[in-house]
Amino acid sequence: INDMKLRTSYGTSGNSEIGDFRSLGTYGFTSYHGNAAIYPLRMANPNLTWEKNKVFNAGIDSRVYNRFTLTAEYFYRITSDLLLDVPLSSTTGFLMVTRNVGSMVNKGWEFTLSSDNLKGEITWTTSFNFTLIKNKILTLYEGQDIIDETYGVQIRRVGEDFNSYYLRRWAGVNPADGSAMWYDKNGNVVYDYTKADKQVVGSATPKCYGGLTNTFGWNNLELSFLFVFMYGNKIYDFWSGYTESDGRYLAYNQSAEQLNYWEKPGDVVPVPKPVYGNPSNSSVGSTRYLHDGSYVRLRNLSLGYRLPKSLMDKLQMASAKIYFSGQNLLTFTRYRGHDVERGSNGINDMSYPNVRTLTVGLETSF
Repeated sequence: INDMKLRTSYGTSGNSEIGDFRSLGTYGFTSYHGNAAIYPLRMANPNLTWEKNKVFNAGIDSRVYNRFTLTAEYFYRITSDLLLDVPLSSTTGFLMVTRNVGSMVNKGWEFTLSSDNLKGEITWTTSFNFTLIKNKILTLYEGQDIIDETYGVQIRRVGEDFNSYYLRRWAGVNPADGSAMWYDKNGNVVYDYTKADKQVVGSATPKCYGGLTNTFGWNNLELSFLFVFMYGNKIYDFWSGYTESDGRYLAYNQSAEQLNYWEKPGDVVPVPKPVYGNPSNSSVGSTRYLHDGSYVRLRNLSLGYRLPKSLMDKLQMASAKIYFSGQNLLTFTRYRGHDVERGSNGINDMSYPNVRTLTVGLETSF
């Protein structure tokens, strides 16, 4: 053991990302019988304040055989006074108000292992980082569930992950008549959407994530690549309800998946029979559009060559490097949407995907 350090820390911080004018009573503009009008838009909450974080960390940093560096860290963070939109009775004239309600915990482990695999004329270094994380809501206002109002597919519930999905479970297509099927809370198949019970069916929070970097060097040539990964998270395709609507939304271009629809008794297919206007609710929120978001992606690949010093002296230059770089070159995933990388809420709402970029360049200094 060449070096070893133990460390720990505790601190508090705040999150001021409340949003514009959330504490104020605001008005909106509209028209009323052809005349300009204003109306109450948001209820005031003068007591609104920051979220509060209390963070504890404990870790170990070590170097072994003068070749391997290991960092292991445990983290535990309590967030209180959560900024959430709390539903209101419609008799108030408002649907919701932003309040400081509840608390949650984020805890887990972070590991980083770096190694000098080869030294000398040929060099090779590796760095691997890995994070395990678990999130749980501890308290909410009067213990009441809060449904996310933006998309209506997630729930804030005591004991569950903050980004838990709350959906009816899709049971597929009835081979006999091509109708849609769901499960109720007891696991029974039902053919009426309203009789299927909403359930917590996974979370957008990954169980683990990390990355692996390798760097090789030989003479003036250097090659490096970075793989990143995520495992255990779910993605909800919000727009699939429009592009895979089984005949309900004809104004939208439909996914090629719709071609694999039910046609005759005995067909075992993923898409119900298409019906003009489709009153069956087969395209309304359910686990039909909830997908595994796990992936491995080649985030970066770079190859560079530094011109020899003898040539630099002749050109009266300090240095010059020719390089190639590629971003997002390969992705391995079962997710079939535009891009498997989503925001923290895990919802795909036609957001622009990460682009694949190829770059060739020359760096010089004099």
